[in-house]
Amino acid sequence: MSVLDLLILALATLYAAYALVKTHGPFGVFVALRNRLPLGGLTTCMTCAAFWLALLFWALWQTPAQPVVTVFAAAGGAVFLAQYVGLNQ
Repeated sequence: MSVLDLLILALATLYAAYALVKTHGPFGVFVALRNRLPLGGLTTCMTCAAFWLALLFWALWQTPAQPVVTVFAAAGGAVFLAQYVGLNQ
């Protein structure tokens, strides 16, 4: 696995975990998911969610679904940059 692959997987994991645990999501989908399926804290703990989502994205990276992971990585990069420059205050 190259450094670029690892960066893509890390950014995808960052975004997915952040979105699942901290946001409402489109049409409140993440709120509904957190309320209906607590999954032992998986939907409320960034560290827990990140581990399992990283495993999921790594598995997807090995398939033709690689572009899906890349889209999550682009969103993760955008969230990271917004936080870094102070746009999400």
